[in-house]
Amino acid sequence: MSSIMMKEDEIQFFKSYLDDSKVVLEYGCGGSTLEYSKLVKKYISIENVERWYNQINKSTSDNTFMYLESPKESSDEDLEKNAESLLSGRYNQGGMSGNAPSWNATSSSFNHMDKRDGHEWHTLINYVNKPIELIDEYGKFDIVLVDGVAREFCAYRAKDLIKDDGLIFFHDFKRTQYHGVLNFYEIVEQVDTLALLKLK
Repeated sequence: MSSIMMKEDEIQFFKSYLDDSKVVLEYGCGGSTLEYSKLVKKYISIENVERWYNQINKSTSDNTFMYLESPKESSDEDLEKNAESLLSGRYNQGGMSGNAPSWNATSSSFNHMDKRDGHEWHTLINYVNKPIELIDEYGKFDIVLVDGVAREFCAYRAKDLIKDDGLIFFHDFKRTQYHGVLNFYEIVEQVDTLALLKLK
């Protein structure tokens, strides 16, 4: 089965915040889902790829709850209003970040196709917002780990999902394309590519 796609120092950093009282939300399932869930009270994971969801879900423990949110076109006024700031880290990026985001004059929206995950961010709004409806069932979360698609938007939404003393972790934060979130957050601590963020 999948191992955690983090370096050992990142794993230990994240684990240091886990205990059996914590309810953790993760964007993007994987080996992390199977391993970190052993250390907490409840582990909730949101995934957008059905094949990957099915592979991980068959091996989860009783305290782990997975939700599949396949991409579909959607809208969200709050995300739209902040999209330009959230995507600002991608303006001058090459490689896997995709082309620079651009205004769509016909829809008054700010568009961006991510080459790495192959989705325009509007098709992932349901994935980003899924945890909002889960608060009724699980309460607000102690920890949110952002490690899937549409990461800037998931990190932004996480502020509405955590408890007052909740924590937001963002993996692969050395990718400067994600640094638009620093318009809203500051880094508390970073171990290799795993950043612990707090609201400004």
